[in-house]
Amino acid sequence: MVDTIHYRQFEPADTEACRALVLQCIDQFTGVDPEAQPKLREKVRHAHYREELPKFYCVVAVADDRIVGMGAMDNGHVARMYVSPEHQGHGIGRRIHEMLEAEARRQGIRQLTLEASLNSVAFYEHLGYKSVQERIWRLEGAQIRNVIMTKDLE
Repeated sequence: MVDTIHYRQFEPADTEACRALVLQCIDQFTGVDPEAQPKLREKVRHAHYREELPKFYCVVAVADDRIVGMGAMDNGHVARMYVSPEHQGHGIGRRIHEMLEAEARRQGIRQLTLEASLNSVAFYEHLGYKSVQERIWRLEGAQIRNVIMTKDLE
């Protein structure tokens, strides 16, 4: 079930669709205490995406007029990488990352960093990232584990 995917830069009108995509993906995170899931969802609902995303270089993947993937970068920090569960495994995340990486190179950035959820570490390793450190952070007392990763651009 691979629809025709179109890739383009984020537009402010995409804000709510991007927020909905993140909410759709949160339940797949591993390394998150069960009590943290609703707190993460609430944080996303109140996130300042409308103000934040336009400041980043942000790419969306669109299938049938629906945003099915997104990724953002700010000064070499990759963030907000999500692909809807039903579209994972079809190269959408890889293509979004290629676009972010091309922009980083254009900006003269020599290294990318990101914080990967535990279930996405293998994906980023496949893209050439190296694990630097596992990190535990807390959200209102709930524990969330992720991995800081870097990729040198040559």
